[in-house]
Amino acid sequence: MTRLYSFSESSFAKLARSKVKSVEAAYLYYLFQGRNAWHSTWITQYAEGCMHSDLDSAKATAERRRTQGSVFYIAEMPSLVFRSASGVIAVTQINSASPLSGYSANAMTDRLPTGVAKVRGARDCYISKGAPMLGAALSFDQQSRFWRERPPRHNAVILVASEEAKLLLSPVSSSKPSSVRSYSNGSVYRLGWSVASDRHGDTATRPIKTLSSQFRLPADARQPARGEVDGPEE
Repeated sequence: MTRLYSFSESSFAKLARSKVKSVEAAYLYYLFQGRNAWHSTWITQYAEGCMHSDLDSAKATAERRRTQGSVFYIAEMPSLVFRSASGVIAVTQINSASPLSGYSANAMTDRLPTGVAKVRGARDCYISKGAPMLGAALSFDQQSRFWRERPPRHNAVILVASEEAKLLLSPVSSSKPSSVRSYSNGSVYRLGWSVASDRHGDTATRPIKTLSSQFRLPADARQPARGEVDGPEE
């Protein structure tokens, strides 16, 4: 059971320096709480450590956090997973019926925001073997060249990571993502879980499955031109 934490170059330095070995579509398990979080609004607030690699890990965390009257939800979140020899980076989008539907596997432009430089080994496609993991992560930044439709600036696209290179994740299936809601059996008993009303449509997994299927397509592997410097990409 593994809890996943927000990716940053400083927190996962070795992983950031590694190269993409494979890309896949898999589920993360997103734990959040609130009596009205499900029915009254789509908006949920991401909290560090709320993304998990499996359902059991999410349920165990809910047990540790429970207080009187608390209600938890665990939602299967389709995610795009980049694997390397040093670990994995998983990307998903909360508060969206079709996670990552605005992301393009291939860069939409060569232009970068003023004052931003490309990372070493920059490419116009990171869903490819040998691409730098840091570049893959930075391609999901809100200001990236890879968005057809930019996501909201805050609390939308989530990147989490693990240094377990062989981390087991559930592959995205053809069915809609499922969700469960907790209920109390009394303070001396573990939480019970029931199926929550659906908040995902039939197309929820399609964008991420489409992106993962493009892994073997040719990519622009252009090396940085003379004079380019390392720095945040896109």
